[in-house]
Amino acid sequence: MPAGAEFADVFAFDGIVELDEDPADSIAQPGLFVERQEGGFVLTDRLLPRIRAYNDDGRLEAAFGRFGTRDPWSFERVGGVAETATGGIVAVEASKKRLLYLTGGLERDTIVPVPGHPRHVFALGPDLLLEMREEWEAMMAERLPFFHRVIGNQVAWSRYGFPYVPS
Repeated sequence: MPAGAEFADVFAFDGIVELDEDPADSIAQPGLFVERQEGGFVLTDRLLPRIRAYNDDGRLEAAFGRFGTRDPWSFERVGGVAETATGGIVAVEASKKRLLYLTGGLERDTIVPVPGHPRHVFALGPDLLLEMREEWEAMMAERLPFFHRVIGNQVAWSRYGFPYVPS
């Protein structure tokens, strides 16, 4: 942003989107936000293990997730979320070392175990970029993460730390 530029000069503002909520399933605290390729967005809850899909106007279209440790489709905490190239949603959960793939309508699709503790996931063209720690303790410490490219359901290890400094 140029020095001295006003916010309104740099960003277009179309107004406030008011989120539709299910009174029996309200948001405790908004978390991660992902804008969808075909419009709308996905929002996680920072305090509750929930993922919600909304249309452009903020109407709630689908919700997924519940707290638990025994059901493979339950979460302790949603650590990251991204939209796949096909419009599905992938969520990470570090404590269970896995990626949960959901359909675009937030229905169960596939669980993919990973060889580490995933922390964040980002769309990278048709693939995903996964931030992962090898040890649970490393997530709590400020050790450097490793980034891995996920192609399909395979983790292609790149193993460089962030920040990357070429030699």
